[in-house]
Amino acid sequence: MHGFKVKQIEHRKHTGRTGTHRYPYNPKGGYITVTGHAFNVEKAQKAMGINWMKKSENLAEAIPPVYSEYIGKQFLQGVADE
Repeated sequence: MHGFKVKQIEHRKHTGRTGTHRYPYNPKGGYITVTGHAFNVEKAQKAMGINWMKKSENLAEAIPPVYSEYIGKQFLQGVADE
C-alpha cells in the first residue's frame, strides 16, 4: 500500500468564540486553543482526551486518541478493500 485516503470529518460550525494565543480559553464559548505553550494544561488534557501528558509542549504536538483511532480505522478499511 502506497498511502491511503482519509475521509475528512465534518467540521461543525462554532457556536461561540474560539480562543486566541493571548486568551486561549474562552469561558463563554468553551473552546480551547492548544498551540504553543499559552494554554491551561488541565483544560487541554480534558479537551483532547489525554490525561497522561503533563507538559504543554507535548500536548501542543499531540494527536488526540479519538482522531488516531479514526485514522487507524480508515487505514484498516483501505487495506481490507485492496
